[in-house]
Amino acid sequence: MNHDYIQKIDFFRALAIILVVLFHLDIDLFQGGFIGVDIFFVISGFLITKIISKEYEENQRFNFRKFYLKRARRLLPSLFLMLALVFVATYFMFSPSDFMKSTKSLFMATIIISNIFFFRQSGYFDKSSDLEPLLHTWSLGIEEQFYLIWPIVLIGIISFFPKRKTAFVFCLFLLALLLPYGLVQIESFKETLGLNELINAKLSSAIFYLIPFRAFEFLMGGLSAFLFKKLKIFESMKLGFNLFGLSLIIGAGVIFHKQLNHLGLLNLIPCLGISLLLLAEAPKFLERVYHNKFFGIIGKASYTWYLFHWPMIALYKYQVERGLTIAESTSIFALSLLLSIFIYYLYENPIRRGRGIFELRSNKLFIAWILSFIVGSGVLSHHVTSNDGWLFRLAEEQVEILKEYKNVEDFHLSNWGGADFEPGYVHKKKVENPKVDLVMLGESHCGHLLYGIDKTLVQKHNKTIFIVNLMNPSAIYLPDIIPGKVSLASVVKRLDQTIKVLQDNPKATLLVSHYWAVQLKKSKAKLFDGRTVPLQNNVIGFRILMEKLDKLLELSGGDRKVILFGTGPILPYSNKLNHIERRLKPNLSGKQNFEELKFIPNEYYYAINDFLSNYVKDKPNMYYIDPRVPFCEDDFCYAQKDNKFFLSDWDHISKQGSLRLIKYYEKQLLNIINSKMR
Repeated sequence: MNHDYIQKIDFFRALAIILVVLFHLDIDLFQGGFIGVDIFFVISGFLITKIISKEYEENQRFNFRKFYLKRARRLLPSLFLMLALVFVATYFMFSPSDFMKSTKSLFMATIIISNIFFFRQSGYFDKSSDLEPLLHTWSLGIEEQFYLIWPIVLIGIISFFPKRKTAFVFCLFLLALLLPYGLVQIESFKETLGLNELINAKLSSAIFYLIPFRAFEFLMGGLSAFLFKKLKIFESMKLGFNLFGLSLIIGAGVIFHKQLNHLGLLNLIPCLGISLLLLAEAPKFLERVYHNKFFGIIGKASYTWYLFHWPMIALYKYQVERGLTIAESTSIFALSLLLSIFIYYLYENPIRRGRGIFELRSNKLFIAWILSFIVGSGVLSHHVTSNDGWLFRLAEEQVEILKEYKNVEDFHLSNWGGADFEPGYVHKKKVENPKVDLVMLGESHCGHLLYGIDKTLVQKHNKTIFIVNLMNPSAIYLPDIIPGKVSLASVVKRLDQTIKVLQDNPKATLLVSHYWAVQLKKSKAKLFDGRTVPLQNNVIGFRILMEKLDKLLELSGGDRKVILFGTGPILPYSNKLNHIERRLKPNLSGKQNFEELKFIPNEYYYAINDFLSNYVKDKPNMYYIDPRVPFCEDDFCYAQKDNKFFLSDWDHISKQGSLRLIKYYEKQLLNIINSKMR
C-alpha cells in the first residue's frame, strides 16, 4: 500500500471519529454519528485483509505470532491506560453498585469480551448508556474478536481457494449479511411468532453488540481489499465515486438516529460509502483534502481519541447529573482531542514502535505486562465485588441506607410502584371474570400506581382492578396512535383487550395515565381525514389525544367515568442514574444532605397537567388528578423526604411514593368509583 493511500485512510478515520464524538456529545445535527464505528470496522477489515494476503502471497506463509503481537502493541497500551484512569475516577465518584459494575466491565474489556458483557446487561430497566464510562469498549471487543478469528479463516481461504478467494469472501459477506437481515424479519413478525417486547429488545441488542451480526462490515472491507487490485475505475468516474461515498457517510451521520427501524441492516449504507472511498482514487483537488495534515494527525490518533473521549463525557455527566451545555461539549471535544494526541505521540507510539521512554522493546516483557494487567484487573474486580463496592469510601449515613436497601443495584426493578405485579386482574377474591371496578390503561407511568392502588382500593376497600399493561411496550394506549419505537400490533392487541374488558364491565371506571410528554414526542396520530401527523407536547397534541379518548369510549360502549392522571414528579436530570445510588456517591464534599432531596421540576413535562385540569371542567364524568401534589410544595418537589424514597429512578414513583400518592387521593378515587354517572 503506497504512502498516499495511507494518508487517505487517515482522513477517513478522522471523519469517522469526529462523527462518533459529535454523536456522543449529543449534537443534534449528527444524531447518526454512531455510524463512525461501522466505518472503522470496514477500514479494519480492509487493512487486515490486505496485510494478511500480502504477507502470505509474498512468503507462502503467515507469521501469526508476529501479527498478534503487532495488534496487541497497537491496541492494548492505550486501552490499559484508559482503564486504569477510569478505575481511579470511579473510585472517587461512583456509588458502590456502579463501582462494582464498572470494575466488572473493566475486567471484561481486558479479556476482549466487553461486548458480550454489555449485551447480557441490556434490558428495559438499564441505567442510561450516558453513565457507563466503559460502554464504548463493546466495539473494541468486536474488533479484537475479529482479529483473532479472521487471520485463521482468511489463510484457510487463500490456501485452499487461491483463485477463488474473492468469490469466497463475497459469499461469506452475503451469508453474514443474512444474519442481521434475518433478525430484522423476526422483529417485523414478532407478533406472529409470539415474541414479546423484551425478547425483541434482546434481538436488537444482539444485532448491536455481537460479532456475528457485525461480521458483514469487516467482510465488506475484506472484499474491498481484494477488489482493490482488480477493479479499475476510470478517471472520469473517480470524482463521482468519492462524492457519492462521502454523501452516503455524511448523509447517514445526519439522517440516521438511534430509534430508526432496522438500523442493523441500514448500517450497510455508510459501509458502502466507505468501501467506495477505499476503492476509488481521489481527484487531485480531493487529494489535498484527504492529505491535510490536521486531519492526518486526528486520523492517526483516532483510536486513542475514541478510547478517552467517552469516559470524559460519561464521568462528567455522572457527576453533574444532567446533559451537557454547548460550552461543556466544546470543552470536552477540544480537551479529549488534545489529550489523545498527547497520549498517542508520547505514550502509545513509543510502546508500539519499541523505542522511547515507554519502549517495552522486549516482547517477553510486553507479554508479561499484558498478563499482569489482566490478572490484576481480575483480582481487583473480584475484590471490589466481594466487598460490596468498597464501602469504606462512604459516610456512615450512606452505609445505613445500604443496610435498609439490600439490593441497591436493582433498586428500581424491585422498588418501583409496579414491582411484583403482573398485567391482568388485581383483586382479593381470586375468581374468574370478576366484576371490575377500575380499568387502568397506560404504560409504566400507569403501572407505578399499582402498589398504592392494591394497598388501598383492593386490600382495604375490596375493589377489583384490571390493568392491561405494566411497562412494555411503552406507548400511548389510545386508538389511532402510532408508536415510534415499538410494534403497533402489540399495542393494538393490548388496547383491544382493554376495550373487551370495558365492554364486559359497562360500569367500570377508566383510569388513564402515561408519561405524556415523552410518549407524545415519539408518537404519531392518524386523523379522521386519514392523514398521519406527528404528535406534539402542546395544546394541538393534547386535543388529538382527547379525540382519541372519545373514540376509545365509543368503541367500549359509550360514556363512562374517566380519571385522567397528569404527569407526576420527574427529576430534571437527563441521565438515568438509579435514584437511590444518587444518594450513595462518595461524599467528597462532606456537605451531602441525607435527609431530603428536593428539586425544581422542568415545566416541559407538565404542560398537559394544566390542559387536563381545564379540559375536565366541561366533562361531567371526567376527573383530573395531579400526581405532583402529594410530593410538591411551593416551587419544589421531593424525591426523598424523612428517609423515604418517593422515586425509584428519575421518573417512576417507588412503592413508598405510590402508596403516598394513592393514600392522598384515596377518598376522591373511592367517591369517583362508587358514584353514579352524571
